Amino acid sequence: MSYDLYFTGSTISHEQFQDYFRNRHFYQLGDNQAVYENEDTGVYFIFDYSEPEEESQSGLSLNLNYFRPHFFGMEAEPEVHNVVRHFKFQIDDPQNEGMGQGNYSSEGFLRGWNAGNAFAYQAMLRQEGSRGDVAFMSKKELQACWEWNFNKARVQSDLGDSIFVPRHFYMRVNGQVKSAAVWPDVIPALLPHVDVFLVARHMFAPKRFFFFKGEDICLVPRADAQNLLDPYETADYALPAYKLDFPTPPENFASFAKSLSPFADPLEGISMDRLLNQELADGVV
Repeated sequence: MSYDLYFTGSTISHEQFQDYFRNRHFYQLGDNQAVYENEDTGVYFIFDYSEPEEESQSGLSLNLNYFRPHFFGMEAEPEVHNVVRHFKFQIDDPQNEGMGQGNYSSEGFLRGWNAGNAFAYQAMLRQEGSRGDVAFMSKKELQACWEWNFNKARVQSDLGDSIFVPRHFYMRVNGQVKSAAVWPDVIPALLPHVDVFLVARHMFAPKRFFFFKGEDICLVPRADAQNLLDPYETADYALPAYKLDFPTPPENFASFAKSLSPFADPLEGISMDRLLNQELADGVV
């Protein structure tokens, strides 16, 4: 199930299609497809091109999957808006609560996307086995996670290379869904408030085979690091966070890292497209 939007009003050539998407961020350009995929947020969608059969058809269309977290529509909208503005398109929106034929609007796009996405939740979650590989979060929690990840590259650029900015993601730990972030070797970092940190140790890993150090992963509940992290708390970002702006890990951080026990069980991440809005799932029998 997907949201399909058709661009009308003027015809564009295959060359114009290629020129527009060739250097745009997050797109992989094929012969007749421009695939948007943001690795930080997990959002993806496709612009398809085919030779137009009529002068009123542009040959360009959008395909955006339903049964996704609400932020898929939020991230897609500015891209659609830019396409419409650049080529001076009108649209053909056949969704039940869509814009119909005529002028494009951001509000109309999001209204149609959200209505179709809610319908898809109702249809999909009634199917047997549809809940097995998904996790449900409140809209507020998903929004904060998306905003952190969407802004991650900009924040990293602002802070420079001396402070690491990790993704905010979700994983299953002993069958329970946990928010998580990677914190390698307790390095200087901007750490979001999450349930667990994945501390990949190299510098602080136990010595093995005389002087050779291997690498391991330690799963650290945020509560276990609270005393270390609290002095670095900041509220300046999409999520409450800890801004560890020391040049190298202080001795108490180093001692903490050395004291951790490796986590040997398999780690199961949850892809962002399988994080669903709890509010949209409520009431589905």
